[in-house]
Amino acid sequence: MGRGRGEAPTDDRGTPPSGDQRSGSRAYVLAASWHAAFCETKPRARDCRDGGEDGGFVLHGLWPQPRGNEYCDVAARMVAADKAGIWAALPEPELGRETRRALDAVMPGTKANLDRHQWIKHGSCYGTDASEYFSDAVALIGKLNASPVGQMFATNVGTHLDAPVIRASFDSAFGKGAGQRVLIDCARDGDRRIIMELRINLAGTVTPRSDLGDLIGAAELARGGCRGGVVDAAGWQ
Repeated sequence: MGRGRGEAPTDDRGTPPSGDQRSGSRAYVLAASWHAAFCETKPRARDCRDGGEDGGFVLHGLWPQPRGNEYCDVAARMVAADKAGIWAALPEPELGRETRRALDAVMPGTKANLDRHQWIKHGSCYGTDASEYFSDAVALIGKLNASPVGQMFATNVGTHLDAPVIRASFDSAFGKGAGQRVLIDCARDGDRRIIMELRINLAGTVTPRSDLGDLIGAAELARGGCRGGVVDAAGWQ
């Protein structure tokens, strides 16, 4: 079954739409989850049996925009299975050994077939094969975690971070205005508000060598989001 996170082409084997659809004007959202917080709200998820991780952001997905750009050339029965949350019935993305290892390291949700869901719903519209799609996404998460933003979260586990502080950290790390291109998503956990994930707007050509600051700076401003929250620690609070 699926996990309730909130993505198979007609031959069911992960072949992308014909042609490379990527261009310098493409827009995306990088959804970077704080896994310990996800596990607070979904303690029965298959990747949450140990209480989750708090050492850095993990990959939720890389979503081609605009919203609704989903399920490109995907068989109707695969769309139905995905929307029903039957992710185990979806085809496994065809990845090389190194790409699979790298993805498993930054996407704990592969234990619950999150990679299948993300490829079917979003990756099918990316314009490349699954290996390139996930390689690009893995590289972006790595750049985020290696940045001052990632370091700030990793060193503030258990404390509250206000949205202006998070946005200022993005500005410092990636250039003026970067923080305005990030939606901070939170959830209530008892009497706490915890940071669930950062949804970072990007624009441009994404490759493992792309400069994350350039991609953020070229993107549209983000709208909505919470005022900040606790950086949750692993385990159940």
